[in-house]
Amino acid sequence: MEEATPSTHIMLATAALLGVVAHLLLFNRIEVDTHPLLLLTTFCLSPVALQYTLSTTRLLSVLLTTIFTATLFISIAIYRQFFHPLRSFPGRRLAKLTQLHSLTLTARSGLKWHQVVQSLHSQYGDYVRTGPRELSIADPAAMRYILGYGAKPGKGPVYDSMEESVNTTRDRDFHTRRRKVWDSSLKTLVSTYKPQIEGFTSTFLTRIRSSLNSPFTINDVTIYYSYDVTTQLAFGQAGGFMSGTQSDTAKSVMAGLKEATFALGLLYHVPWIMTLLTTFAFLPGPLKVWNDWSEKMLQERKNRGTEKPDLMQYLIANTPDTKKGNNLLFADSRVIVAAGSDTTATALTTIFTILASSPTLVSQLRAEIDLRLTSNPSMFSCATSSPVLDSIINETLRLYPPTLFASQRTNLDIPLLIPSRLHTKSLSQEGTYIPRDTILSMPTYTLHRDARNFSRPTEFIPERWTTRPDLVLNRQAFIPFSTGMTNCPGKNLAMMELRDVVARTISEFDICLAESVVRDFDMEIFMKGTRDCFMATVPNIDVVFSARVHSSE
Repeated sequence: MEEATPSTHIMLATAALLGVVAHLLLFNRIEVDTHPLLLLTTFCLSPVALQYTLSTTRLLSVLLTTIFTATLFISIAIYRQFFHPLRSFPGRRLAKLTQLHSLTLTARSGLKWHQVVQSLHSQYGDYVRTGPRELSIADPAAMRYILGYGAKPGKGPVYDSMEESVNTTRDRDFHTRRRKVWDSSLKTLVSTYKPQIEGFTSTFLTRIRSSLNSPFTINDVTIYYSYDVTTQLAFGQAGGFMSGTQSDTAKSVMAGLKEATFALGLLYHVPWIMTLLTTFAFLPGPLKVWNDWSEKMLQERKNRGTEKPDLMQYLIANTPDTKKGNNLLFADSRVIVAAGSDTTATALTTIFTILASSPTLVSQLRAEIDLRLTSNPSMFSCATSSPVLDSIINETLRLYPPTLFASQRTNLDIPLLIPSRLHTKSLSQEGTYIPRDTILSMPTYTLHRDARNFSRPTEFIPERWTTRPDLVLNRQAFIPFSTGMTNCPGKNLAMMELRDVVARTISEFDICLAESVVRDFDMEIFMKGTRDCFMATVPNIDVVFSARVHSSE
């Protein structure tokens, strides 16, 4: 390298100074997660730009870029550790410096971030700093201010890494308009979907009959059932998974979605990586196969029309026939299939596992459903509540929620003050002050297992939803379908599916755990194997169905 000159020293010092300035005036004022491609391109091309604009050597241009980058990161690290508005909140030291720490913890835990978060709250309290500008909050008093109707925080930057849909948009006005279409459509279509769900349940029962008295991986048939229901809902025709008539492409799509959920479970901690993956979704891979298949199915649905009204008909009618409108329809259809199928399948698998390990619970359930299904079938409707059945479903959703991802929020412009409660550890006597531009999340798994919300929180007690309401201390903390303006629009449809499948299956069949898993089986230990992949992924389990033996026989 040539001997350094005064001008070289000035350039090196300027590069160092600019690193600090860039942090304070640029990186500290924008959501970096939404512009990863631009920033990476800038960093990669800056040595070339410096070489030509300043007539420097290649080595010097690289050195200038390195110094700029180093001082930028050093400035960011010092600020986040000692001067950031969240510096007073407890948490792991590395979490204060980089979101990659959460990614590392998730990987080490085997994609069990929900368990990591619960342990962090046990160690640090209700407010834990899990990222440079991110808080995980388990304070029940905070729910109305973060997730409730009228809450000021909007959706967080992780949603910018996903295509815009009713479920992911950060535009409140757009969400309100689009959500009205969804809500009015689903309310109108309840009577239409009831016989369709009953038809899918009949196919589900036929699938079970073909494997009576043999070990049966319940996860497989529940996901097939869920995919058939959601593809019918999204595209006007079932995928054919339960009947075995699905196309090879559909098989690839389902396998690809499974791979994608594992990636989501790891990468949603670093939205800028997800944004890059979405940007390059046109390249060959599982994401492209999924996108191409859903677009093809939706186009066929639009061309075919329908004899019976369905959700997609309403969405098409209320979406402009433009490129942007078509992209919205594609995104909404993918939300229906991806979000609606995995959550229902997980809930069904968990419920059947609980019932297979609890003959007493099966007897209690049959006492109710036999009266309705056997004695007078017209008394049972999956669209209406059945106390014992619903209590089992609700307790399953409480103790083992199928959606473990804590819906991300951010208060971009307005700080929050969460009033303190007698049993809440706050950072001030008046309450907990949360600075503006903080990413917020409230972990469902932790809230559902908090003794301030539910007495005996780790015990499976369905009666808390019927005859023991004293065991529910804070009903607002029960949020398996989220809460507030962005709660799940398909809640009622999901409950219809769960009621119909569980009631009719238990009415017709006896169920028990397979011999390979029955020894020393513990439901809580088994469910510790659940992975947080945006939606919960329950370990495979074998059960045995057999023709029901009635007590009078």
